[in-house]
This record gives sequence, structure tokens and C-alpha cells, in this order.
Amino acid sequence: MSLAVPVASGVCVVVVVIAFVCLFPGVNLPGLYHGSRIVPTGEASRGIPTPGRFIPTGRLVCRVHCSSSYSSSEARSLAAMAQPGTNPAPRRVYVAAMNLRGAHAPWTGDGNPLKINVTSAQSKTNVDRHTFSPMHVIGKRYVAPDGEYACFEHYWQSLKVYDHASYQHSQAKRWWQELTVAKRRWKGCSAIKKSTGRPPRVLHAIDSRFSVPLDYIESRKKIYVKDYMNMIRDKPRTKELVELVAAGGEPVIIRDFDGPREADGSPTLLEVSPAMLTEKINDASFPFGHGYVVAAHILGIAPEEYTL
Repeated sequence: MSLAVPVASGVCVVVVVIAFVCLFPGVNLPGLYHGSRIVPTGEASRGIPTPGRFIPTGRLVCRVHCSSSYSSSEARSLAAMAQPGTNPAPRRVYVAAMNLRGAHAPWTGDGNPLKINVTSAQSKTNVDRHTFSPMHVIGKRYVAPDGEYACFEHYWQSLKVYDHASYQHSQAKRWWQELTVAKRRWKGCSAIKKSTGRPPRVLHAIDSRFSVPLDYIESRKKIYVKDYMNMIRDKPRTKELVELVAAGGEPVIIRDFDGPREADGSPTLLEVSPAMLTEKINDASFPFGHGYVVAAHILGIAPEEYTL
């Protein structure tokens, strides 16, 4: 059987696609992946498309994908990824602690890093606040595995059980679900601290998906990271940052109140890696903030690489 007709047809399709892309560079073509194909390390040869690290797929990508939603520097980074014969290293990603007032973790490296504030301490219209802050009270309520809350933080706090006679878990959970203003602590914490000189101690977390209570570290790994990832994974801004990091360029710094700190509590900055994330999530002396999860995800580090 002659192969001339199939080959000729394939060439014609390619020519038509190239011509269309050249004439309409801002149009997203159905069936063409925007940016890169997601392939986890070690599985590229098997072609398994699951969330993981990015591998460039060809030079048509940028003409199809780059749009006005990116700044000129971001578009240049994506364009570089699409050049023939290039496989740019992803941007280096860091997590930095920040204070509401006072010193922030200093940047001492080269270049001009892109700084992303993932907290609610910024304009209520800021896209990074809307996308990443667990404290951001949005128009529609956050739908958690056990009900609805004004924001993700209320859900997370509602799982905690305190070591104090006045604490009733069912009443506290109902309070968190009815709350409409962003809070980080159960309403009884202040009164207990005033009467005893210290805030009540958190014993564990209770989640109906687990048959036993989870301690401080296990609840981070099995509840917080998983549920927070489910909240941000498919948001447009999250996807933009994933592609931007994969395209290479200046470093990215994720800034969060509960980022890395020195022993004396002063803010510091650390490069993101599975080893660093594993160390921090197992360190009960400091909070493991959502900034770590954001940084890991945009760099292509799956939760399984630091929560097992």
C-alpha cells in the first residue's frame, strides 16, 4: 500500500496550522497544548501526562499561547522556551518570611526576582490575594470536605481541638462555619490567655475522613497540603505562575508570614527543594505556611515528594 496520500495529507495539515498561527498569533487553537506538556521526572519517555515538571514541546507554542495577560518580561521567558534546540532551566524559586511591619527577608542574589505576596496583607483586588490567601473572604463561600466556610483558614482552624475545659469541638466548629469575618484563632483563645497567662494548647486535629485524630505534623501532611492544593491548583493565576517558572528567567520569591525564620524569629529566605520542604513540614517549632505549598507547586514538586 502506498504511503504517499497519508504523508501528503499530514504535510497539508501542518502547513495549514502554521499559516493559521502566523496570521492569528493570539488565538488558542483547540487540541494544541498551551506552553508545555506536563511530564513528571522519569516518566517523559513513557509520555504519561500528569502534574509534574515541564518539558518544552516545540516552537509553535509561544505564538499560540503568549497573550496580553503576560508582562513583556514574562512573554520573553515563554518565548525563549519555544526556541528550537533550547531547553531552558526553570526559574529558581524561593520562600521568604515576611512581617506585617519591620524587616523582611533580604534578597542578596543576582538579578531582579519576581516577588509574589500570597497573604491577605495587600489590596483586596490583588489577584495573588484572591488566588492564594487562605484568609481572603471571597464572595462565594469556600466549600470544604465537611461543609462551607467564609474562607479556607476558617475550615483549617475548625479542625483543631484545644486542651481546655471550656472548649467544645462541635460548638467551635459551628462558630467557624458561621463566621463571616476573617479570623485565625478560636474565639476563646484570648480569654483563656488572659486568665492563665498562655493560650490554650492544640491537642490534635479531627477530620471525619480519618478514623483517629491527627497530630500537628500529620495534619499538615494529610489535611492542610492536600486541601489547600485542591483549592489553588486549577486557578488561572496558579497556572500562569507554573508556566512562567517552567519558561526560565529571573528567580521567583514567594512571600508569606509563615515562611522560614531564623532561631530568633527573624525572617529569612530559602531556595525551594524537596529536601527543604521535608525538613520544614516536619519542624514543629515553626508554622508550615501555605507559601511553601505554592512555591512547591509552581516549581513542579508534587506533595508526595515532601509529605510522606
